[in-house]
Amino acid sequence: MVCLPKFCLRPLRARRRGTVCFRVRCFSDWMARMDCLNARAEVGDVAGSEELFHSIRHEIPKGRATFLFNTLLKACANGGNLEKATRWYDIMRSQNVRVNKKTFGKLIEAAAKSGHLT
Repeated sequence: MVCLPKFCLRPLRARRRGTVCFRVRCFSDWMARMDCLNARAEVGDVAGSEELFHSIRHEIPKGRATFLFNTLLKACANGGNLEKATRWYDIMRSQNVRVNKKTFGKLIEAAAKSGHLT
């Protein structure tokens, strides 16, 4: 069971009988959704982080794009998913998003947690 801030989730009935899924609430403030993204990233929820990323990316100020991508890389690192981290880094570079030392730190962490560094 993943513990996330209460404001990040709301239960919705899924289409399959008897199942419950969680979807992100729609917030007018992108920073509130960034808090949810960070909470998911901390527990390594790559799929949930990607979903939030896509809902935030067009609202975020251009100067905060590095912050947004680095938070997604954090999810990949904590989930030990080097392939996704590399893919998101490539997307980051293709969109001319500035990289910094935290970007490279998350890539190294993803490699280490996935077993590619010894």
